[in-house]
Amino acid sequence: PRVIGIYYPSEIVNCLRKAYLDYTIGRKEHIANTMLMLSGTFLHKFFEDIFSNVKEIKIDKEYKIYTFPETEVTYSDKDFQIVGRADEYIIIKSYTDDKSEDYLLELKTVSDITLIDKPKESHKMQLNFYLHFFPSAKGILVYIERDTFAIKAFEVKYSEELFRKLIERAEKLHKSLKENRMPEMEKNIAYCFRCKYFDICFGEKKSLNILK
Repeated sequence: PRVIGIYYPSEIVNCLRKAYLDYTIGRKEHIANTMLMLSGTFLHKFFEDIFSNVKEIKIDKEYKIYTFPETEVTYSDKDFQIVGRADEYIIIKSYTDDKSEDYLLELKTVSDITLIDKPKESHKMQLNFYLHFFPSAKGILVYIERDTFAIKAFEVKYSEELFRKLIERAEKLHKSLKENRMPEMEKNIAYCFRCKYFDICFGEKKSLNILK
């Protein structure tokens, strides 16, 4: 069950009204959305298992790789907490000079990789939150196509401005929940049309014209 005062980066970076309704109403997901989430969870687990089963990799006697899947981080405010898990934290260390490079990976599944030509802003904000706790790490957003396992990756640099934006959104969600006041609508054609709370925002009749 969800607890008011404990929030997750993945919900804060997306529609705050949906997050509010998840805490106050908590409807079950549509079957189509559930299937998409299950396929995404499967792919996440698949790649996490690969990393977790290989704690140290030696490369040509020059480098070794350490992996730390599901690395948890927590931001604490006086009124609430934001709890998240970075998908993969990777350290590549040199044998010769003992220098290392750190990488923080966030995995996202998509139905069509050809539609991804740059990182989505919500995904950047989520990864940026994790980077706040690992200042030496380079952020990598990895998109994986569900059917083919095709991959695209983008580097994401830490932004204090983007971090503050996420905290402000968390504050806004927390205030809405404490005051029992629904946040304003955040229209997004891709997400609204398949949202389980569509009727609350737009009424019973579904039409793409409503979202324009």
